[in-house]
Amino acid sequence: MIDRFVVASLAAMYAFFPLYGTFTAFAPHPPTAPLVPRAVALLIAAALAFAMGGVTLGALRRRRGQPVFRLWLLANVGATYLGALAGFDPAVGIGLATVIGGMVATHFALLAYYREPGTARTVYAALLLSGLIASLLAVLFVVLKRPADLFAYNHGRAVGTFLNPNEFAEFLLAYLGASTGLAIVRRGTPLGRYAAVCTLVAGVAFALTFSRWGLLSAGAGIVAYAAAVRPRRGLRLAAAAFAAVLAVNVVLAATHHEPQDTGSRTVAWRAGLATWLHFPLTGVGPLAFERLYPVLRAPDAPGENTPVAFDPHDLPLSILAETGIIGLAAFATSLVAFFRLLPRLAGAAPLEQRQLAFSIFAGIVAVAVHMLLNSASIAFGLFIQFSALALAAARWGYDAHPV
Repeated sequence: MIDRFVVASLAAMYAFFPLYGTFTAFAPHPPTAPLVPRAVALLIAAALAFAMGGVTLGALRRRRGQPVFRLWLLANVGATYLGALAGFDPAVGIGLATVIGGMVATHFALLAYYREPGTARTVYAALLLSGLIASLLAVLFVVLKRPADLFAYNHGRAVGTFLNPNEFAEFLLAYLGASTGLAIVRRGTPLGRYAAVCTLVAGVAFALTFSRWGLLSAGAGIVAYAAAVRPRRGLRLAAAAFAAVLAVNVVLAATHHEPQDTGSRTVAWRAGLATWLHFPLTGVGPLAFERLYPVLRAPDAPGENTPVAFDPHDLPLSILAETGIIGLAAFATSLVAFFRLLPRLAGAAPLEQRQLAFSIFAGIVAVAVHMLLNSASIAFGLFIQFSALALAAARWGYDAHPV
């Protein structure tokens, strides 16, 4: 019974990502009207807390099969708590640190339970369905131009249930890595055909985000996969899809972007650097950048009293500003450790395991490139949870043998 609860919690944690944007219902001054009432957001938060309890229980019950860089993942949790306690908004920071802790527990529990019968199938099914629904909703919103304020605020770019189009694109980069890998290794099966449909729909949604840096990040992911696997099949199809999305962006992107977006990024970068220089060791606290932006922004920044930057638009700089040099060191070390470990495991694996592992790895590479110009908090969680999927695929493939 407990094991079933843990597996269900794992599925929920991987299906949760598209629901992240519903928490705007708790924001005091959201840029657009929340998609769901606060009562619904509270139910989603309660379900997330329940799932986090389940994966934490699973991680504590089974400690075998843990990654060699587990201490670095735990160091990220500790650095986030430290930044929260020393920061300007401890309550919010502690909440975020707890969520990150739940994601790390998800990583550990997935590796510990992956070879249990039905675990991989349940987790992947939840992930595929969640991403498919999120992609369909985003495309539908764009076609119908609804909600009207959200459509206008994002200049007609696909955003769905996420906070902004770039964050949605970031999720899709990781999601496409997993769905494409399943479509390749399970081709000819119902799951393979379903994964192919998910890949197609998510690809259309990704094109409609009109994310220019997201497109370059996707190219980096494709190159990483091609270099690692040297595939004979699928690479030309991936290149053709990339070219099609590129053409859409070149032709239409100018009508879907605010001209001052580029300038606002440089302002946010300067503010992020100034924030870190004032609080170099532990930062200003998770999600507290917005609170200090009116004080620490550059003199020539637009606006007088209202913050125009919720983050520094660069995840490493955001981590540096909010959790200091301690937080950045923990994050960078865990990232480097994973990028060294996965190729070593997958390089010696059978072809099918290698294809799935490197496909998920390619999505993580794309997210790592994307986060250099976008500091969506979701990138941290994507790395933590999808790295577990990649490691499990490298070790055991999709059809893992029972323990």
